[in-house]
Amino acid sequence: MFFIDVDSAGYFLNYHKQRGLQIETLLGGIILLLNKVKWIHQETSVIIYNYGALHLNLFLADFVAKILPFVFLFLFLIILIKEKKDFSKYDRFDKEKKLEVTNLVKYVVLALSLFMVTNKVFSAQYIIWILPFIPFLNLIENITFLIIFALTIFIYPFNYHLLSSGDWGLILALNSRNFLLVFLIVRLLRKKESNL
Repeated sequence: MFFIDVDSAGYFLNYHKQRGLQIETLLGGIILLLNKVKWIHQETSVIIYNYGALHLNLFLADFVAKILPFVFLFLFLIILIKEKKDFSKYDRFDKEKKLEVTNLVKYVVLALSLFMVTNKVFSAQYIIWILPFIPFLNLIENITFLIIFALTIFIYPFNYHLLSSGDWGLILALNSRNFLLVFLIVRLLRKKESNL
């Protein structure tokens, strides 16, 4: 029998619902860049510390944080539909039409990457989730992920203080990392099974 502490689950969900958009997220990085080039202007501090992380203190960031769960669900549904379509070609009893491990890995990496880029929090630890699947990807995805991993470590823990102070180099490194993750998603979505 499973015991669920409804109060703890409710607290956890409410806690994350109230969080803002963390600065390391895909859209957080874009907003930091827009703020840096003065396309977004705000009199008060753009970055605040709350909920144990640095978040953006902007109306746009608050709006984005509220819609991101719906964006994730919509895009995840698209991935599930594509997965269903791709996997319907396989027959577990026909050796020539057996599902390859690399095809499963493709969708696992897609789901994890999608979660990372559509979440309102992007923790450096999320990158580790993909590590076990890297050997199953091809050379271009391996190199892309290696760069994503290196940029993540460059940003956090070594230079996070520079990112929070609005350093150009760190804002560009953050956006490069995030756009490489988007590149990985698009590349995997467009890839045919035989090309894995």
